Amino acid sequence: MNRRLFQSCCMAMLAISALGLMPTACTKTQHATQTASTKPSKPLPQPQKPTKTYKNLRLIGDTTCAGWRVILASADGPTKVKGEKYYDKLFLITLYKDGRLLFDKKEISTEKLHGKPRPELQLTPGYIELITRTTVYIDVATFYPETDDGWLFSLLFDKNGRLSVRPFIIEMSEADNVASFYRAWLNECRQKPIDKASLQMVANRYCTPSFAKQLLREAPLSLLPAKVVGKYRFDVDVMAELTHNSEDYLEQRGTVYFCTKDYEQQIDSLAYELRNEQDENGYTSFGGITGLKKFHP
Repeated sequence: MNRRLFQSCCMAMLAISALGLMPTACTKTQHATQTASTKPSKPLPQPQKPTKTYKNLRLIGDTTCAGWRVILASADGPTKVKGEKYYDKLFLITLYKDGRLLFDKKEISTEKLHGKPRPELQLTPGYIELITRTTVYIDVATFYPETDDGWLFSLLFDKNGRLSVRPFIIEMSEADNVASFYRAWLNECRQKPIDKASLQMVANRYCTPSFAKQLLREAPLSLLPAKVVGKYRFDVDVMAELTHNSEDYLEQRGTVYFCTKDYEQQIDSLAYELRNEQDENGYTSFGGITGLKKFHP
């Protein structure tokens, strides 16, 4: 499914996620993409010696959080991008859980994401969107060079290293944070049993502190429309749009849409409200979801 995507926005999203991700739970080492506030209780496991040689191998980040260690890197792939002089990239992920190596330099490529060769596309190495006790959420993109056409994918790794790949639609606004919140919340609700600490990490990442506390006092499925509750264990995709800005852009409202796989059919929707923050230079950034409201039939 084709998505509108600016390459520069992808890089901006990477930088924003790196700065804003879970500042109270994660530790960075080397070129880590998250801020450090806690130290690991035991020495970090060391990556195994490379079993394969990569050209132009570059470390992107090395992050420790909630029992996970995630090492991200990129390297040149085996094929050139069609019509260009450079090679498509490989996105390499090394993953540990509770000190156990799940895999070393797992290769994510344009071909693997699309299920077939796409030499006209190039891959942008991804970034960590969220880490909970149960799941590592990583976003990655492929796009046509020198254009704003592309695809975005969310990679979800469980504690056994199993990967689920989901395409998603973005609006390039704060609404995307609301969609990411529900995408993660749905995934955590599918865990058996539901890990309350992971739900708290999701709420803390995307909601204001007061609203996060309110959500955690309620049953997890109460955040979903009734029609979605009956389907949440199956494939449900999420997208969101922004419909209203206050004059100062600090208060925003919009709609979250729950759809069947690949956004083929809408299941239900609900309204959201969020708050932005403004720095001393007048720039605004996502401050958190402040409210969710189900539509009346």
